[in-house]
Amino acid sequence: MRGIGFLSRFGSSIAALFSAGAGACAGGVCAVGAQAGASLLGAGASGGLASMAAASGAPIFDLAPAIAPSAVLPWWIKLAVVVLIGSIAYTAASLRETPRLAVLATLGGILVVVAEMRWLPGGNSTEYSVMATGMVPLLFAPLLARVDLPKFIRWELRLLVGLLALVAIAVALGLQMIKGWQPCPLCWLDRGALLGVAVGALGGFDRLLLAGVMGGLAGSLAQIIEMQHASTSLAHVCTLISAGGPSCGVAGSQVLWFAPIGIETAGLFVLLWAMSFWLLRPLLLGKAR
Repeated sequence: MRGIGFLSRFGSSIAALFSAGAGACAGGVCAVGAQAGASLLGAGASGGLASMAAASGAPIFDLAPAIAPSAVLPWWIKLAVVVLIGSIAYTAASLRETPRLAVLATLGGILVVVAEMRWLPGGNSTEYSVMATGMVPLLFAPLLARVDLPKFIRWELRLLVGLLALVAIAVALGLQMIKGWQPCPLCWLDRGALLGVAVGALGGFDRLLLAGVMGGLAGSLAQIIEMQHASTSLAHVCTLISAGGPSCGVAGSQVLWFAPIGIETAGLFVLLWAMSFWLLRPLLLGKAR
């Protein structure tokens, strides 16, 4: 009987999840998510508003000084941007009873649009990382407001997040001791963020978990920008702090397996952000102890 009761509760949770997903699409989230997902999967080939604008021959707004400030996008690109922004606003309005989630979903939508329009330095790696970061609250916030995971799944998720962060720290220390890869200041920031994620997840400290994830996302994105633009002001700061050690750009460019470790670190923190989002439900709903 207990087994039947458990399956019934679990089935009800899954049904509620799908129901909330349908409500999220009705709120306009799916339009933004589909557009952002197309860009992520297309890897800059043909997806994304900026790529469509470029294909049409229209100049694209960018931070690069080579782009004329009078650049004009075609009307259909402007309309698509208006639709995306309207979709984000509608989603935020649907979360008016949970102000923190509404603000977070709005910020996530802004990140998606900014990344879509290529208003960020650092190339595709930065754009995709920022887009994925923004998609997490944009797509999950409506679900989080309606559905809570069963207790045993939350604890397993906490354990998984904590262990993943600890494994990442162990890998970083192993690379330093075995391969002689010296960490840069941003590498130390990432390690501290991973430690915060591990302690926050395993100890149930939601604010520490959120701070660790946000710090790691910021540090890894800064390192990707340094990898692409070694002449930024951050390079001088890294040089001063590291006292003759490796620059942030050089340290992040070291290839581990199939990609530079800076890009892999950014991907890791995006994954931890997506996994931790469900664990932060009490905090995001204003019910944290």
